[in-house]
Amino acid sequence: MANKPVNDDRDAPRGSNANDLVRVYIGAGKKLGVRPADLVGAIANEAQVNARGIGDIEIADGFSIVELPARDAEKVVTALRGATLRGKKVTV
Repeated sequence: MANKPVNDDRDAPRGSNANDLVRVYIGAGKKLGVRPADLVGAIANEAQVNARGIGDIEIADGFSIVELPARDAEKVVTALRGATLRGKKVTV
């Protein structure tokens, strides 16, 4: 059985090093009908961040967690404060 190489980054988000990702809480989830495309669109459009740098997205009933490059986190949090997602203001 072959071991996966330690430096294998095939699963890392495109254009990013997995080590520089942060997880950002967004106060909207399945109960509001939020889909991954909604989150990617809001982040890319509101914060002017390249969607290709967005990593994993987890959507729970009442919130979502999005992985972003650390360099973009502050910009995304600032841009999404007070923004609406599916017609509701969200907390970030």
